[in-house]
Amino acid sequence: GGKRVVSVQRPVEPLFRHGSALLCKGDCVTINTDDSETPFVAQLLGYDKESGYLKVRWLYRAEEVERVAGSALQRYRRRWYHATDAAFVAPSWNLEHEVFFSFHEDELHANSIMHTITVLFTAGVPLHPQKDLGKMEYYCRAVWDPEEKAVYTMSDPGIVPRKRELLNDELKYQPYPYDQVGRAEGL
Repeated sequence: GGKRVVSVQRPVEPLFRHGSALLCKGDCVTINTDDSETPFVAQLLGYDKESGYLKVRWLYRAEEVERVAGSALQRYRRRWYHATDAAFVAPSWNLEHEVFFSFHEDELHANSIMHTITVLFTAGVPLHPQKDLGKMEYYCRAVWDPEEKAVYTMSDPGIVPRKRELLNDELKYQPYPYDQVGRAEGL
């Protein structure tokens, strides 16, 4: 088995209240959309109190990436993940629980938030995420670039320094706490 990971406490930066929950910078939420039955996933980056608009980073669901770039995603998975990976042994579960980090930021109204969720980030490969994660929990182990339609490992050396810092923060603040196999490159 892998070792347990302890997270570093993210600085608390409150943004606004959503019902009884105080939402903070870095929290992840589901977003209501009229375009899809499945809500989108976003990470909160900021809030403008006057306009009620949020600044968010989109976390793309596996099903979204597969729909847009299925062959690129399959090549990536075959290259980096073992045949026992959740993407292969529990594909429908994985489509619902794997999200991809992106550098795609956007603004949207705070009224579009549905629920707060947990997203755990890893540069490794989770052994059994389908056994470890619950209904409103997700894991993120790769980066999706919607402009290039490409998938990268979290530790890809080609990611520019400014973007690398963003990834490193997520790995530090919300690490995947369950057993995993090293880094994707180590397989």
